[in-house]
Amino acid sequence: MDKVTLKRFTQKTRRAITDRLSHVCGENLESNAYIIFARMITSLCLNANGFTDSGRFAFEIPEDLKAAYDEIYADIKPVLAETDRSVFKNPEVIGRLYQSFISDLKDDAFALLQKNIKITKETLPAATQIFTPGWIAKYLVNKALCEIKDKRALEQIKLIDPCMGCGNILLYAFDEFMGLYRERGEAEGNAARLILEKNLWGLDIDEAVCALARFSLFVKAAQYDPAILSEEINTNLLCIQEDDGIFADAKQFGSLVKIKETSKEHPLYNQAAVLSQKYDAVVTNPPYMGRKSLNPKLREFIAQNYPEGKSELYAAFIMSCIEMLAEGGVCAMITLHTWLFISSFYGLRRYVLDNTSIISMLHTGAATFEELNAFNALAVAFCLKKGKDSRKSEFIRLSQYYNAKEKIKNIDNLENRFLLCQSDFDKLQKSPFIYWISDKVRDTFAKNKPLSSFASLRQGLATGDNKRFVRYWHEVNKEDIAFSCGSISEFHKTGKKYAPYNKGGGFRKWYGANNIVIAFDSESYETLLRQGNHLPSREFYFREGITWSLFGFENFSVRFKPRGFVFDVSGSSMFPEAENQKYILAFLASKVSFFFLRTIAPTVNFQVGNIASLPLIIDNREKEKIEALADENIAISKSDWDSFEESWDFSKHPLAQRGLLSENFEQWRKEAQKRYDTLVKNEEELNRIFIKIYGLEEEMSPDVSARDITIRRADLKRDIKSFISYSIGCMFGRFKDGGRGFIRKDEFFDLFVRFIESELGYTDKNLDFIAKALGSGKPRDVLDNYFNRNFYADHLKTYKNRPIYICEEDGFRYIHAKKQEGL
Repeated sequence: MDKVTLKRFTQKTRRAITDRLSHVCGENLESNAYIIFARMITSLCLNANGFTDSGRFAFEIPEDLKAAYDEIYADIKPVLAETDRSVFKNPEVIGRLYQSFISDLKDDAFALLQKNIKITKETLPAATQIFTPGWIAKYLVNKALCEIKDKRALEQIKLIDPCMGCGNILLYAFDEFMGLYRERGEAEGNAARLILEKNLWGLDIDEAVCALARFSLFVKAAQYDPAILSEEINTNLLCIQEDDGIFADAKQFGSLVKIKETSKEHPLYNQAAVLSQKYDAVVTNPPYMGRKSLNPKLREFIAQNYPEGKSELYAAFIMSCIEMLAEGGVCAMITLHTWLFISSFYGLRRYVLDNTSIISMLHTGAATFEELNAFNALAVAFCLKKGKDSRKSEFIRLSQYYNAKEKIKNIDNLENRFLLCQSDFDKLQKSPFIYWISDKVRDTFAKNKPLSSFASLRQGLATGDNKRFVRYWHEVNKEDIAFSCGSISEFHKTGKKYAPYNKGGGFRKWYGANNIVIAFDSESYETLLRQGNHLPSREFYFREGITWSLFGFENFSVRFKPRGFVFDVSGSSMFPEAENQKYILAFLASKVSFFFLRTIAPTVNFQVGNIASLPLIIDNREKEKIEALADENIAISKSDWDSFEESWDFSKHPLAQRGLLSENFEQWRKEAQKRYDTLVKNEEELNRIFIKIYGLEEEMSPDVSARDITIRRADLKRDIKSFISYSIGCMFGRFKDGGRGFIRKDEFFDLFVRFIESELGYTDKNLDFIAKALGSGKPRDVLDNYFNRNFYADHLKTYKNRPIYICEEDGFRYIHAKKQEGL
């Protein structure tokens, strides 16, 4: 069933069910809706296979809902009529339909997270269930069984999915086992019974999905021998139960529960046995949930029992699944890929490297799961063998393809295949699983000092309440901001409330993105000491240094930071010795730096640890030239940044020169283009120098693309709009002494004409030039139309929806006005 058909079917069916049940059910609407939906889809599956519904799968409709069920079935007949019934023949569709059916419950759970309401035992199943794509399930099962099929008699092999959901992975495992039994000549019916009773095991915390998993496996088996549906066959699929003892809160801990010895008299002895025995293969798609989203009890349990996996729920399951293995057994899983690279997962990587051999990794990246945001769920499938193996590890890189069809098509493309010894990972600090780089690049990390040997790198502060402490600089009175202080004590002596605050910002290199301030007066300072992350690294506040933005998909956004700034966690900073500061800045702004960063931080989340581990080569022969280029690039970028009113150092618009605006604009265009061309030339020269220093001529070219240059070139319409904004600022007294606090809409044009006369002259020609830049028509009509209809939208965009001019019915008010003429 394709995605569109599936979504249409479940949406219409769910609507029909809830509409009918809302009249007959109260608090149990969701549970009754599930029973009806489960009965409906299992009946469709049985009918599509030509099987009779024996009623053994516990989807019986309660007596008081039978009338509603008949009405619902009648309601969805049009939906069934437009749906090919054969799609229900494959029991895999059961899991996909159920996943789609509970999507609203999943959305509700995540909506609560947005309100800081943690995932509870009750919401955990819906919040964490993700359907495993068939091609991934097949890869996992195939890799696992290929490793163990010759180790023991086939009927002795135990494969478990400890987070089985609706059993999709077990369905693929069934097919793989059936193929193995066929190879040894086993009759299909007997093989199907052996698979159910001997080979497949499964656990989950959700009664609903366990029932559907059991049903799906029986239908799969009955496709080989229909008599199986009427036989009493004991499967090894369990829904985890809890008690007040060893299984307290097991409904949220699930198969993470650790069991030692349990008496056979214990009511849940069978469950304890399943959890404590060792398996030849553990194959699963575990739940994904970040530590911050977990409720305190689950978070504490993971920290105590799986300390190396405490950052993410799936990380704890990686450790748990390895522990469930017999020696030589295989763990095959799909998870998010963050554990491969991020420094906070180093303990987990160390655990994997020390206790297992990596047999294979399929790095699928974005768009692996249909129902998850493609760029928030970057995935990796992998196969780990418990114990040591002398073979090289296989890595297949599919993260560069952005849909499942392309990934599947290229899975056997040899250009995407890498073989290496897992000991090679230890050549990089904190052992990130960077498998695609050359030996030369790996050796560069191993043989050179890390950047941390040349600079102090520090994470910034987290206020714990940005709404209270953090502002754009234009939101406050500029006189309340103290600039260029060299220390906390110097700032407090000024008596000012706000200090410049480096918060990362968007992509900008060399200089700029200075538009945030933080309340840092003595009272605010004392409060911040007690909350957030308690002002870490405060001995470095206000010092000159280098800063960078936390994220960067295409390039590394690194800038010179003059003295006077406090810095945020998203604007972490480094503080080299003065003699190396500009050299290090130039290196970080080069393509070589970003090449290395993509190597050690493929998640494009540039933490302090990532930057600290970059290999730095100081070449004294090139040092003077590199520093001169860096100084020029900083000056160019500062001049560009200060040319527009977003900068607190802005004083006069570049077009506001006496004379014709057409000539002023042409002069500005040439000046901006010259700056741009010089910056391109300088960056390419720096790239050439560092590529040569690091011997990377075969890895990259020095060329710079337009997206890498973060200063502005002239744009007539944009620049005329900013000139008008500047003129309004002058009228309000922002950029010139005097001014008024309010401008009526009907007086704007006359005030603007006066401004042109006093600042530029050539009034008629300049008004014509402005009108043509904005549109067509007479200057008064064009300018009045812009001021009354479009100016405020542009103002909001410029000032990030934090306006300094307030739009009222008959005009605009300046919020920081000192004088109130015209009120």
